[in-house]
Amino acid sequence: PVESEYFVGRVENVSLGGMKISNLTWLSDKRPSEGEEVYVKTRVEDKEYHFIIVPVKVDEKFIASKFEKPVKVTSEFFYHCLKLLEQEVSPVAEKRQFRRFNVSNLNIIVDTPLGMGIMKDISLGGLSVKIKKPYEVDEEILKNPFAISCFIPSRGEEFIIDTKLVERTNDNIVRLKVHKWNEEALKLVSTILELLVENKMV
Repeated sequence: PVESEYFVGRVENVSLGGMKISNLTWLSDKRPSEGEEVYVKTRVEDKEYHFIIVPVKVDEKFIASKFEKPVKVTSEFFYHCLKLLEQEVSPVAEKRQFRRFNVSNLNIIVDTPLGMGIMKDISLGGLSVKIKKPYEVDEEILKNPFAISCFIPSRGEEFIIDTKLVERTNDNIVRLKVHKWNEEALKLVSTILELLVENKMV
């Protein structure tokens, strides 16, 4: 949980440089401005942290912010969160699916002929994408292999790979099969696995 004079919410994700706060309940009509210093307090297990953030994006549903000060406190808060993540244990059923990796938290942007969205998971067989912005598309195009773009924001890297449509679900999930395993496709998987290890997500 995290709170300020403006809101109460939950920490959705955190890095050494800042955090995203979601599940917001606004305490008044007043909103913090982007670039304004905001005093917040949060609790992890039995320890309370007090520090200042600077919002870089203020939305009705979330706030993306960078840590301002004191650095000692924000660093301690980050490492405490990291420690909690390391203690997490995946369910047995999920462990058995060792070849498929959940990558939702990496916010990999995927642009396909069906629309643009966020990569949900990836394996050596293919990937799933949660479409956020659907496109109008000629169904005939989808019968043949097509190229998609995968952009990894944290690395500033883009990969173009050839895929084939496997399935579309009613909740806007698109499942794709990698059509051609070339250097680009292998680099994409390799980079994602590297990020998962760096973020202690495996």
